[in-house]
Amino acid sequence: MNSSSNFTYRESLAMSVLYMNPEIQSAIISAFGSILSTAIGAATASLIGKRFLKQEKLKQDLEAAISDIEFLLLVEKEHCTESKERSGRSNFQTVRNRIRVYHSWSGKFTPGRAKGLRDSAN
Repeated sequence: MNSSSNFTYRESLAMSVLYMNPEIQSAIISAFGSILSTAIGAATASLIGKRFLKQEKLKQDLEAAISDIEFLLLVEKEHCTESKERSGRSNFQTVRNRIRVYHSWSGKFTPGRAKGLRDSAN
């Protein structure tokens, strides 16, 4: 017998002894269970953490969108005020009606509603 086949024989003999001993089998099963439960716990924690991070990002995006809408509504108001001072008319509805041909506005984000959304988001 050469040394490589001798090593394989010893290795297989050692493995068969390990698997035949109930205490060793119990320890192997216990170790495998511990490793598996740790891996499942880590994966679950990772998924939950990612979900909370996504929710936080969505809240930040909503806050930014509400701020942008408030800004644009204030720009519209200021523009209408200047237009009224120059020509006597604000043209508020005229301009909005022109835009409605291409785009609809839900009306959900009026200044008062935007403030309410901002308060409820916090």
